[in-house]
Amino acid sequence: MRDGIVGAVANLPQDLALRLPRHEHDAQLGVANHRLGDRHPPGVELRHEHLGGDAVVDLLRPLRPRAASVFCFHRFADPDLGNTGHDLTALRRNLGFLRRHRLPVVPLADLIATLEAGEQPRPGTVVLTIDDGYADFANAAAPVFAEFDCPTTVFVVSGFVDGALWLWWDRIEYIFRETARTGIALDVEGRPYSGQWSTPGERRAEAGRLAVMLESVSEETRQRILAEIVTKLEVQVPSRPPARFAAMSWDDVRRCERTGVTFGPHTVTHPILSRVADAAAAFEIGESWKQLRARTAAAVPVFCYPNGSAPTFGERERRLVRDCGLRAAVTTSPRYVTQKGFAAGADARFVLPRFAYYDDLPHFAQAVSGVERVRSMARAFGTR
Repeated sequence: MRDGIVGAVANLPQDLALRLPRHEHDAQLGVANHRLGDRHPPGVELRHEHLGGDAVVDLLRPLRPRAASVFCFHRFADPDLGNTGHDLTALRRNLGFLRRHRLPVVPLADLIATLEAGEQPRPGTVVLTIDDGYADFANAAAPVFAEFDCPTTVFVVSGFVDGALWLWWDRIEYIFRETARTGIALDVEGRPYSGQWSTPGERRAEAGRLAVMLESVSEETRQRILAEIVTKLEVQVPSRPPARFAAMSWDDVRRCERTGVTFGPHTVTHPILSRVADAAAAFEIGESWKQLRARTAAAVPVFCYPNGSAPTFGERERRLVRDCGLRAAVTTSPRYVTQKGFAAGADARFVLPRFAYYDDLPHFAQAVSGVERVRSMARAFGTR
């Protein structure tokens, strides 16, 4: 039976099986694109809808791995707020796909409990997580997830939800959007940045390019550059982010809690942890968990590293997470969560992978339906 299925997949057109991001560079681009509201994987041209078809998904059911696909969302399109992000019509379609095919959508805390018990996830398990805690989740997306009875975990930046700060990449986007100037040159720790723009799209792209550069610098340099662009581009930045960039409130958190949403810590100010001093890293992790537990009864002991790619955290951060009593942590490394991976070492639970979520159904279906496993089996089949 399985050989027959694998053989059939091996004979599909080469461009049918669409690529999931496999490398840290792809994952890094995915995080940046998510923040800018991009809804499709970087560098991938979609040419087939077959992978979202019911017949293909049903064909692959016997080959679904006993693993979990954990997805990471950021922004959601909300016309009332004027921001871009994941399309809610596409979200309804994709959540409907999960329910139509009876894929188990479970809370993150339940997945961790299953793995801690030494058990494997059910085949096709799906977990849905949202980073940062923007208002568009509470206002626009939470009702859609509730409509399909799909549990979610939101990783909140506690200082952001307090209303005390901007997320720093949003500040860059706001400055580039509002300035009357058409370019800027900067020295970023010895690396030159030069940007020119004449259209809104170019402004947004240049803001994203600078934000990616600032993910690999010290916190001191990032703050210096943020101050420098305010001066050079002559923009008055309000002390609180406008609605387009606003966080959900703690009242929103408690309202979402009543619908089954859970919440995990994602630092206080969203620094790149590997770029801050020991005391600052300890404060960002420990204080965010402390504040979250004080504000909601739906706090789950799972941490989310800002950015989440390999260079942005390390052994120090894993130790600090563990010392705070947190039971696991998630990254943006695009792989499945398995019992074998979870038990691979003392720190393995603190580097759990997640797939970036994209709106198009073929890529979403590929991740949840076992296509990745079938592709590897098909390649092996072809060498017999």
